Amino acid sequence: MCVPAKVYESVGLGVPTLVIAEKTGAAAAEARRIGAMSLDGSDVDGMKSLLKDMLSGRLPTTIAPATPVSYADLAVEMDRLLRDASGR
Repeated sequence: MCVPAKVYESVGLGVPTLVIAEKTGAAAAEARRIGAMSLDGSDVDGMKSLLKDMLSGRLPTTIAPATPVSYADLAVEMDRLLRDASGR
């Protein structure tokens, strides 16, 4: 599993962000959770449609994250996950 940190930075700054990853992969799932767009690498029609929407102004120029994505928030979540895992 891998989610590039740049995804959090882009979304945290309000930049409309597209993650191209396997539909069932960790990066795609996390992208959807935090409010980024996600398309499978083989979804050429989806990418074409998204680019057309962007060029025509149908996409917002900024987005609000769907969940907090600051490093402080992520640290709290990671701490909770590790504590839960160690308690098993």
